[in-house]
Amino acid sequence: MPSSSTSESTLSAWIDESVIVGNDQHPGTYTLAAVVTDDAAVASLRAERRMLTQRRVVRLHWVAESAKRRM
Repeated sequence: MPSSSTSESTLSAWIDESVIVGNDQHPGTYTLAAVVTDDAAVASLRAERRMLTQRRVVRLHWVAESAKRRM
């Protein structure tokens, strides 16, 4: 049922994918993940993400992180 409210919210979405190629013993995996949020929360989410990034690191990426930081 449509909302009777006249205010509209705008959403933003980020999508990432990962492929792990398998072998005879492990079939491999394909992962697709998404985050959807109201635009009002974008600035706060970006600030939190920056806190996770170490100095001089351009981007946060799982493969570049140490085992300790992956926990």
